[in-house]
Amino acid sequence: MNSDKTLQNKTAYFPSGIDVNVSDLEYAYNGKEKISSHGFNMYDYGARFYDQTISRWHSMDPLAEKYYSISPYAYCANNPVKYIDPDGMDLYRYDDETGTMILVEKTDDDFDQIGKFKYDKKTDSYTLRTNRKGEAKTRMDKIEKGILKDKLDLKNKDNSWDIGGEGNPTVKGFENFAIGFSEMIGKEVGGYYLSKSDNPNVVTEIFMGQHINNTRTEAKMPKKSPQLQLKTTSGEYQTHTDWHTHPNNGYSKYQRTHGSDGDYDSKKNAYENPFPSQIPLYFIILTKGFPPIPY
Repeated sequence: MNSDKTLQNKTAYFPSGIDVNVSDLEYAYNGKEKISSHGFNMYDYGARFYDQTISRWHSMDPLAEKYYSISPYAYCANNPVKYIDPDGMDLYRYDDETGTMILVEKTDDDFDQIGKFKYDKKTDSYTLRTNRKGEAKTRMDKIEKGILKDKLDLKNKDNSWDIGGEGNPTVKGFENFAIGFSEMIGKEVGGYYLSKSDNPNVVTEIFMGQHINNTRTEAKMPKKSPQLQLKTTSGEYQTHTDWHTHPNNGYSKYQRTHGSDGDYDSKKNAYENPFPSQIPLYFIILTKGFPPIPY
């Protein structure tokens, strides 16, 4: 076998990222873009550049001020054996007991994820679970930016999100999150979409109710939220959609994709609301594997 010819078709690296055989690949080590013009010779990791020659970053971590105890030039909290950053997504841990999202690692990309963690009772600490390739195991991934945030309490509080625009999720992105989150906790979740009264077809805000009292077959809607009440009684906002999820907890396909008696009773009661702006224009079910289902 001609070893020179073999090396021409493959690229290998030292652990630091230096090419064993110098290649002309635009995206090389770790799949990152290699910038070689004018002798620069570094990898673009998005937030900063990496110099594989000396195995160092040439700029500070943009989030260094949040971690004073760690070097501003560190990677993965200065412990790459314990922590990894396989895909660049913000990494959260969801505390099932408190219902709180806890930010573990912040990155600069388009998606977030909720990882699987192992609890060590002796040290009262959590360790991210990984597969044999060192990739993070997740409970949910590909979550649009703008939905999760540190200390977000989904269990004990009603929450709302602005929709559309820079830094905010889309309606579709939020629906995917609601479905995945409902599957993760094994309960229904629900809420409302709002729109401006002068443009009722465009969703501008989404409310989701706390799930502490929810079950796998019932979601308590955030009707008593002061913020929601204020917005819809002012006349400036219209309740666009009444939504809730049907998680796949042993239900048949028919049960997941059709309104229950309780759903139709709730819909009937909604039409008796004395405030027209609080009467939803649409009623939908969100369930895994199907587009929004009107009922």
